[in-house]
Amino acid sequence: MNDLWNKRVMEFWKEVAPYLKFVLNGGLIAFIVISFSIGSIYYRRFLENPPPDFPIHFLLTCIMLLFIALNPIRTYLREADLIYLVPAEHQMNKYFNKSITASFITQGSVLTFIWILLYPLYLVTNETNSMTFFIFLLMLFIFKWILMLGNWQEQQFQSNVHRKIYSVLRWLISFVVLYVLLTFNSFKGFVFIGIVLMTYFISFRLIPSYMIHWNRLIFVEQQHKARIYAFLSWFVDVPQLSKRVKHRKMLSRSIKLVPFQQENTYLYLYFVTWIRSDLFGMIVRMTLVGIVLVTFLSIVWMKYFIFIAVVYLSGLQILSLRHYHQNMFWVNIYPLPKELRIEGVLKNSFRIHIIIILIISIPFILTITNLILGFVLLALSILLSKIYHRSLGKKL
Repeated sequence: MNDLWNKRVMEFWKEVAPYLKFVLNGGLIAFIVISFSIGSIYYRRFLENPPPDFPIHFLLTCIMLLFIALNPIRTYLREADLIYLVPAEHQMNKYFNKSITASFITQGSVLTFIWILLYPLYLVTNETNSMTFFIFLLMLFIFKWILMLGNWQEQQFQSNVHRKIYSVLRWLISFVVLYVLLTFNSFKGFVFIGIVLMTYFISFRLIPSYMIHWNRLIFVEQQHKARIYAFLSWFVDVPQLSKRVKHRKMLSRSIKLVPFQQENTYLYLYFVTWIRSDLFGMIVRMTLVGIVLVTFLSIVWMKYFIFIAVVYLSGLQILSLRHYHQNMFWVNIYPLPKELRIEGVLKNSFRIHIIIILIISIPFILTITNLILGFVLLALSILLSKIYHRSLGKKL
């Protein structure tokens, strides 16, 4: 079982490795490095002079929540395993234990990095000694491990209703425990956390479960791979990407805005593709998060950073639309010139990007004091999007 797990991991990375060079050359790494450098400067200024009555513990809880409650477990299972591995179900403990352990080590490394970044912020409102950092990190690891085991148990539930309820419960417990841990550093706080986690774990015995829910684990693994390939598709065509189609009946009616003419064939095709693909949900979620942050953040430089980040990353995501249908047989036999397809993709991408820029600009301009700078940044974003799409049209 150990050899099988190692083989599956190696095969996955061999499959993904050829695409990583496109990610490194795609400008995203440079954007992250520049953003991190700029953010570290303002972060240090904030630590030196934090605003009075700023909810530091609440902010710490919200950030840490993402790295504590989110516990994906990679199993590398395949559909064929329903035939070949189910008979060996009683021997699969080693395989799944290795999956859980490897996932914990990976996520624990990220959690350590995040705690290193946030620890100076924690020191702003707490008096600590030299061992506090390591004690808290150990407690975060223990909490993370318990929730990861809880997530594993959730995947074995027979009922989807129970799974959804416990998923919400896991996030609520994570928030409460983290807030208590960061705010009430006392014996009573630790007793409360212990009771909550013990009750949470014991409650799993009351829910009907499979020993191994094979269909669920395979489905979750397929979702993990789909997310990775969806990210890689921002930079290069990924044939392995399984593109789900969602009907979205109400939104699909907006296709009537595209004139029914031959020269609009690809404009029509890619507009419908965007509406009915996972790409639509990703872009909408990013835009909504950007709107909320721009609206409610009180730090001015953070508003500018969020605006630029949403404009850049949304443009990067939308451009992955050009990789859809490249390997579809029917598109290749349309009696239409290749240039028409490129034009349809870029027109859709540019128009969608402009709409996102305008939407995120409304709360951005309304909540900053320098309106002239806000409108200049808006015009510059539209201009750069236009220039980039035009230059990309010459390369494709």
